[in-house]
Amino acid sequence: MRLFAALATSVVVACTAPETPSAPATGRSTFEQSGCRISRVVDGDTITITCPDTARRNVRLTGFDTPETYKPQCAGEERLGQAATLHLRRLIAQASMVDLRTSGTDRYGRLLGRLALDGVDVARAMIAEGLAVPYSGGKRRNWCV
Repeated sequence: MRLFAALATSVVVACTAPETPSAPATGRSTFEQSGCRISRVVDGDTITITCPDTARRNVRLTGFDTPETYKPQCAGEERLGQAATLHLRRLIAQASMVDLRTSGTDRYGRLLGRLALDGVDVARAMIAEGLAVPYSGGKRRNWCV
């Protein structure tokens, strides 16, 4: 358990950008400079990151909520969840700069993070596309009504 805690701390330190709005002079984010990368899109609001010398970690993206793909409540939610997942994959694949700023963990042990691609906040982009709703915790939207 101590090893897991040490690895989790290392990921946060290695993959958390400072709270400054400007990008480093190299044109790469602190996240990218640390050697971290997005290794998987789990669903429309969760990704997996891999950083050197640390374990792979799931990151729950903050500021928005997308329909569930794991145990959806109805077929409509599953379709929307798949569309959100596909859209996030496309956004990440097309991005030339990835910036992830983490801030703690959720009750499932996932890192919480705000993702920007080419300087655009992913939460705002997903909401603008109608594939997500604003979310800051609490009761989630029922996508089946």
